[in-house]
Formats: sequence, structure tokens, C-alpha cells
Amino acid sequence: FQAIFDPGVITLKPGGGRVKVQALIEGADLISQKPVEISFPQSDKGRLPGGLAVSPGSASVLAKDMPAVILQGKAWRTLTLEFLAGPQTEEGEYYVEALVKQEGRGDSTITLTIRVVKGAAQPPN
Repeated sequence: FQAIFDPGVITLKPGGGRVKVQALIEGADLISQKPVEISFPQSDKGRLPGGLAVSPGSASVLAKDMPAVILQGKAWRTLTLEFLAGPQTEEGEYYVEALVKQEGRGDSTITLTIRVVKGAAQPPN
């Protein structure tokens, strides 16, 4: 059981738009009634330190209901998350940890790097 963010690094602009990131999960039990869960230990209802935010702030989805992709020759299940920087977010680099788990399969802590740059064009997604 493992998980990764794709992409693993994003750039946000304070007060700018949302950027989508995929949480990719490999090794989830597709027939289990135990959901795959993702949470952000640093989060308070989707609000992250430094004025960052994630939506959804947590999720619980049956693996069989998650879209599938092939990456690096493996079948991954995906969950789309959106990140944004509030207008008061300071420039800098932030590291956001997520805990991905499924009962009976294990857990994986993954990290997303968020670069906040004022006045820069936000890359398209």
C-alpha cells in the first residue's frame, strides 16, 4: 500500500485560483467495504498553516468507486484535491502532509510541496 501526490510540487499565488492535485493510491483493496481515507493532520476543517487551504479537508471513499489510472506500470486509484493560498499567505515554501490509509491494507504519509510566489503567473493545470 503506497500513495503519492501528482504533481508533488505546485505553485500558488496569494488570493489566486485553486490548483488541482491527484492523490494516487496503489495497493488498495478494491472489494473491501473499508474506505480509503485521506486526512491532513495539520488541517483544521480544510485550513492549513500559513493561510493555505485544501478541499476536501478529508475524504473517505471506497476504492472501487475511485477512478483508476496506469502510472509506472501500476494501477493506481485517484482522488482529486484542490489547494489554494489565501490573500494573506506569505511567500515561501510550505510542506503539507497527508495521511492515506485503508483498514487492513496499511497507511502512507505523503508530502506535497507548495511554493507561494506573489505576483507570479500561476501555472495552468
